[in-house]
Amino acid sequence: MQMSGRRRHARFLLVHPVEGQVLVRSPVTIESLEEREIVLLCVEACRPDEVVSVEIPGSQSRSLGARVAESRPVVMEDGAILHRVRLVTSGTRARAAGVAGGVL
Repeated sequence: MQMSGRRRHARFLLVHPVEGQVLVRSPVTIESLEEREIVLLCVEACRPDEVVSVEIPGSQSRSLGARVAESRPVVMEDGAILHRVRLVTSGTRARAAGVAGGVL
């Protein structure tokens, strides 16, 4: 397909759509971290039953697989709207002390 304009590289049109996934990293504040449940605050809403990965920082940083159980908007003291997300971990032990934040 020949296209005019500022783009000089070749572009292609797919005959059949292809499904895929995009990983978007966004900082979160972890409110609670239990063996089977994580509650966190983040800027983006999550869909129920969405499968996510949470990276927990620290001297022994780790990544946990989880499923979104609930996502609700909350208004913070400064007027910012965040989303409180409750995750159910996928069987991986998730206990840690003093965790302040992570990446979703």
